Amino acid sequence: MRTLAKFSYVLMGMLCAGCTLLPVPDDAASELPDAWSIDAASALKPPDKGWWKAFGSQELNSLLEGALLANRNLDTVRQNMEQARIQWQSSQMAKTPEVNGAFSKNLSGVWGEHQRNKSYGASLSLSYSPDVWGAKRAASYSNEALWRAASYDVSATALMLRSSVITQYLALLGIRRQIVLAEKNLDISRRLLTLVETKYAAGAVARLDLAQQQSFVAGMEVMLLQLHQQSRQVSKTLAALLDKTPQELIPPSQHIEDLRMPDIGSGLPADLMHKRPDLLSAEAKLAAAGANIDAARAAMFPSISLSATSSVSATGLNPLFRLAPGWGSGLEISLPIWDRSARVDNQRLALINRKIALNAYREALLTAFGDVETALHAVLNLQQQQRWQDAQLAAAQDSLRLAEIRYRAGAEDLQRLLNAQNVFYSAELASSTLWQQRLQAANDLAVALGGSELQE
Repeated sequence: MRTLAKFSYVLMGMLCAGCTLLPVPDDAASELPDAWSIDAASALKPPDKGWWKAFGSQELNSLLEGALLANRNLDTVRQNMEQARIQWQSSQMAKTPEVNGAFSKNLSGVWGEHQRNKSYGASLSLSYSPDVWGAKRAASYSNEALWRAASYDVSATALMLRSSVITQYLALLGIRRQIVLAEKNLDISRRLLTLVETKYAAGAVARLDLAQQQSFVAGMEVMLLQLHQQSRQVSKTLAALLDKTPQELIPPSQHIEDLRMPDIGSGLPADLMHKRPDLLSAEAKLAAAGANIDAARAAMFPSISLSATSSVSATGLNPLFRLAPGWGSGLEISLPIWDRSARVDNQRLALINRKIALNAYREALLTAFGDVETALHAVLNLQQQQRWQDAQLAAAQDSLRLAEIRYRAGAEDLQRLLNAQNVFYSAELASSTLWQQRLQAANDLAVALGGSELQE
């Protein structure tokens, strides 16, 4: 009885030693505003599944499908997710008993004698460490959270890949439109150059007028070469997203002015926490960090291990008649003594890692909110610009038409005609660029809201 009492005191001391834990901080949840600063957009629903199809381009849809299948970076993130899933499954198995079986056959004898001794043995063992303090459960939950984070990383990477393909596709179509406008303006410039050359030959204009128009035509030729170079560079970037060489990329046949403007709503700020995959990933990593604190805390407690063994052995020429069955069982309770300070340090590290994860989550939340606000203001601002840009283009086109008529009639000098031509070209270019920017702003808004990758 005295021995049992002493053992009880020792066990109680071991349990009390494990209860010396570091405090876990209470972190206040981050709050988002109830609505965006642009109230009109709040009533609209967030992006639907397949929101990119609203651009109305089957060519773009095919590029997006190809990128999701072929992109190497996305495939790497998918492999990371598979690794996380396997690690979680392994941690699940750690909570189950371990069963092992063994069979042996031995042959022995004496040198110089013909007699041989045979022995046989078989055993079945079972060992189990009850998860009394929840260490295995916490480790399994941490690995599960990391698996969820990895799956959200896949969604986030797919979303950014989709956005990059759309951005490069719009840029390529925008440059092709600029090339068309530049070629059109070059044709006008060449036609005017012919007119100036005719007037110069007749002595109706000065040499300066001829030189100015020749300079303008040469400048347009240089601009065309630069635009073609930009087109090749964007094609190279787009091809890389599809894991292709620039030669393998089929040139787009779509015109940017034929694309439709997606009608993308913003939803509510609270929707971000359930829609943005990067936010969900940060939240899952925060949960994993919290579970690691529980695991580090549980490591301070004693560990218990149970074991049971059943065996049978036999020797001699006829082992079936000389069986020797046996069994065994064991209970082991262990408590860290010498490495207790290291386990305390591990718990402190777990607390620090959770603070880091919490900071990362809050930063991601603020970044997401800022992204949506920026995208919403860009959409609204560009819509307002469109009205004035349309008016400017119409006025510039009418001004060029009148200036050319007056110049042919000799009522206007070349400088005014060149100015009208420059204004019209600039207005056309600005109008095309503004349309591209509006399409890009719609893409940016959809991405800022989290797209619809989590629904796929």
